[in-house]
Amino acid sequence: MQKTINTLSCNFKANGAGDPVKRAAMHRTWAGAEADLIFQQEVPDGADNGYDVMYEAADQLGGMAWVLGEGSCTALFANRNVFTVRREWGPGRRPWVLPPAAASVRLNCAGPDAVPLIAFAGHLNFDSYSHRAAEGSWLTSYNDKRIRSNDGGLVQLPAIGGVDRNSYRQGDAYIPRLDQITDDAHRAHRSRPGPDGGLVMDTEPDGQAHNRSVPLRRPGLHPLPHSRATAILPKDLVLGRAA
Repeated sequence: MQKTINTLSCNFKANGAGDPVKRAAMHRTWAGAEADLIFQQEVPDGADNGYDVMYEAADQLGGMAWVLGEGSCTALFANRNVFTVRREWGPGRRPWVLPPAAASVRLNCAGPDAVPLIAFAGHLNFDSYSHRAAEGSWLTSYNDKRIRSNDGGLVQLPAIGGVDRNSYRQGDAYIPRLDQITDDAHRAHRSRPGPDGGLVMDTEPDGQAHNRSVPLRRPGLHPLPHSRATAILPKDLVLGRAA
């Protein structure tokens, strides 16, 4: 049985902005990472021309299965040799700015009767700290799905996701100071009111690694360990809950 699942989360700016050369270069980078699950943010052209860029990506990634989120905001890719996509999960009735892509995927080596896990790609709102915190809470709904097992009992599905939080985690190696951000709009979007009434950099959607009072921690989602830290931006995070 496969002991390790390789994951990758990437915000590819506007999916290459219509440039097939940029897309191909990014897909080569992803393929080189040998990821079994890829969580992508920013796919504005994903549904154009009969989803041609999604099929292009799947082909360049070795035939991976794909799920495109509502509004072409996020996408999920799964290695068919490792996972079988069992169903997709929509965004529900929540007012997402950038709806997530989510699916139940079954680990092939575990057999056809194995409990699937839920994989999701998220992208939290850029310009509202309060809406961003709400969306962080909504993402955790993917960690409370249950199915009925063959013996009639309810089994909670494990969950794993990659999220561009558009915010920070306390303890990150790089959290800019407010006075380092010269763009007024950007400074406002990435900050929130602090306890003294002044602005502080926004860490609320994620928070400290062991602080379960913040939205993405309450239901047991935690950052997964990775060995390529230099390739992961501070605002990108892979979350999961062990089975």
